[in-house]
Amino acid sequence: MELDRRMFIKSSLAAGAAALAGGAVLAGCTPQSGGDGTAGGDAAGAGTGADPGGSTSTEYVPSYMRRDPVGEPEETVTADFVICGGGGCGVAALLQADDLGLNAILLEKKQSLGGTFAFAAVGFFPNNKYAIEVGKEVDYNDLIKTIMTYNHYIPDYTLLKNFMNECPETFDWCESLGGQFMYMAPQEGAMGPFGLGVNAMYAGESDGAGTGGGAALIKVLIGEAERRGLDVRCDTPAKELVQDESGAVTGVLAVDDSGKVIKFEAPAVLLCTGGWGNNPDFIRELGRVDPDRVISPGYDGRDGDGVYMARKAGAAWARGDGTMMFYGPHLPGPIWGEAVSNGVYQPTLWVNEKGRRFMNEGLGNFAETGNAIRDVKRLFVIQSAADIDIITADNGIAGFNGQGGSEGPQDKYKTLLEEEIARGNDRIYVADTIEALAMAAGIDAASLQATVDRYNELVAKGVDEDFQKGPQYLTACEEGPFHAFECDDGFFTTIGGVKIDEDICAIDDNGDVIEGLYVAGCDTGALCGDIYDFTSAPGEQSSWALASGRLVAKHVAAKLKG
Repeated sequence: MELDRRMFIKSSLAAGAAALAGGAVLAGCTPQSGGDGTAGGDAAGAGTGADPGGSTSTEYVPSYMRRDPVGEPEETVTADFVICGGGGCGVAALLQADDLGLNAILLEKKQSLGGTFAFAAVGFFPNNKYAIEVGKEVDYNDLIKTIMTYNHYIPDYTLLKNFMNECPETFDWCESLGGQFMYMAPQEGAMGPFGLGVNAMYAGESDGAGTGGGAALIKVLIGEAERRGLDVRCDTPAKELVQDESGAVTGVLAVDDSGKVIKFEAPAVLLCTGGWGNNPDFIRELGRVDPDRVISPGYDGRDGDGVYMARKAGAAWARGDGTMMFYGPHLPGPIWGEAVSNGVYQPTLWVNEKGRRFMNEGLGNFAETGNAIRDVKRLFVIQSAADIDIITADNGIAGFNGQGGSEGPQDKYKTLLEEEIARGNDRIYVADTIEALAMAAGIDAASLQATVDRYNELVAKGVDEDFQKGPQYLTACEEGPFHAFECDDGFFTTIGGVKIDEDICAIDDNGDVIEGLYVAGCDTGALCGDIYDFTSAPGEQSSWALASGRLVAKHVAAKLKG
């Protein structure tokens, strides 16, 4: 299967997305015999959990909780541990379970493993061995205090500490399996999110081209699972949890590629299905944004399956249930991180659907920028002819790189932009005057002109009195042709979901553990508040995927083996 470097919720834009790597990168989903398969079985106790909020047939049931029943199982397979989802979290859990002697089965809905972990670039690994070597050891309590403050004390303190304690070991474990990292040692006096020395880039080859990233590490982990002959079943999506009369989870119902319903019985089930970034109903009702105005690089298939199953089994929402990992303006068409995309994401003049400026366009922190524009109905990045020349010549306005992508716009932006326009991108409007630009984009012309006049007044003063944008980013919007780029709000993944305790066990609305059920990776909203914490824990979600999968496997082994 090809790895697309982008996934657009709108199917009309999904066609033709560029491939990162061929199927060989994420191969390794050949089903193994494994387990204790026996024909027969029934669905007794399947899906006995309550609907969210105790819904009844006369109460409102969110659209994302309306799914067809699975049906009766035709086969039963037993195991110690069933993992639902084959991304970074699921594969790490599978390997760790095998390390500890568990009979584990991994179920994956797609044809191959890897998930959106392949798109990760940087991991959060405080106190990894390279950081210790260069004297960048951090005090976990201080770091957690910073994270808790930034996130308004929404995350669980003990869970955060357990996660951080696991990070160095997970780092070493990945290296022991052949994974490679490039430690990001901060420069002397460095400030900002990478100043603490807690990050490392995923390195190594992912597709023979040496591009590295999460694709390189997940390739190594999948290869190890293949080498060990572990029980991996692709094209076999988990559909519904099985519970006994007490509400404990005792297995899961899944459907294989022939349409056969299989009951996988196990005393422990892990849900790590990648969140809900491809499900418009989840985005609308849980994320509380218009799914037609957001855009995400990554795979399809992130449909909220794990969150759905956990909620149906009675799991509570985390306080950050609808949190999405926004990164800010993304022009549909160009691929995130490439020259045109980075050239558009510049701190020029940004206006909303009413033609009004509404924020500091030069925040620098892409997570905060993305959160700031999430409720804007239509976002336009306005660039004058002079802006485009500056971006092309200087690699951005004062070197600004909002997306942090690998390809800067220097020397190529203007030419590539003309090519994008020639391809007929209908989100780019060009005109010689502000009035004509407003008419082309469907913005009130008088409002936009007033905004431009006020902006140029502030540029002349050299001080942004309205939104405090840095003076280095103040460029006049005076001469055409003018461009208006109608952007969506980009997001990497969703990081809001089910509530868990410090052992990554799902808990219900009473705060009680749902026995046998674990929720990790992007299916839980455990680490953040209402925003991705790029400020104090950049790269935490990919590291959380690996560490949480391993922590769950360790907890399951401890319970089963005493």
